[in-house]
Amino acid sequence: MSELTKGACFVEVMRSSDLSVGARLLWWELNQWVTDDLNVCFPTQTQLAKNIGVHRNTVIRWMRELREQGLVSDVPRVYGNAYSLHIK
Repeated sequence: MSELTKGACFVEVMRSSDLSVGARLLWWELNQWVTDDLNVCFPTQTQLAKNIGVHRNTVIRWMRELREQGLVSDVPRVYGNAYSLHIK
């Protein structure tokens, strides 16, 4: 997928009325962590919460919203969190 296509998809997600403002903020933060070649990132929920300025439980709630919309899925790991971001 080209950078232009990725950018257009990113904007579409950020403008989606199907997501809360908080879920969109979390989507933006996750995109700051993602590796370009794999679309996978490895931040902890605590680090995400700290960066955004919310409680960890809020990150968990917003993450659930992103999963339900098919934008994020968990990547199995032995330790820690890993998330795969999906472009629709």
